[in-house]
Amino acid sequence: LLIGVGNYKYAPEWKELKNLKGPRSDVIRMQHALRRWGFQSGGPDQRTLVDGQATKASIIAQLRWLAGRATDTSDVVVIYFSGHGSWAPDTALDAI
Repeated sequence: LLIGVGNYKYAPEWKELKNLKGPRSDVIRMQHALRRWGFQSGGPDQRTLVDGQATKASIIAQLRWLAGRATDTSDVVVIYFSGHGSWAPDTALDAI
């Protein structure tokens, strides 16, 4: 499961984060790298979510798909995410 998010729809205050090109390119590069280990781009065992496709619901759905496919202890699973990080204060620490 390869995920790349470079277009942050709900982050208007982060204008510098709009339309990052790196995550989409990172997913393509990861597809190429995974070919060495037998993963085929666009094959039945590989899914990609890029930008608007990578919603919370679609990521959860694809993780469920992946869990249903990986049923043997010898199965190899790759979950890759490329995007921009952020931070938020941990308000739970205020309660301590």
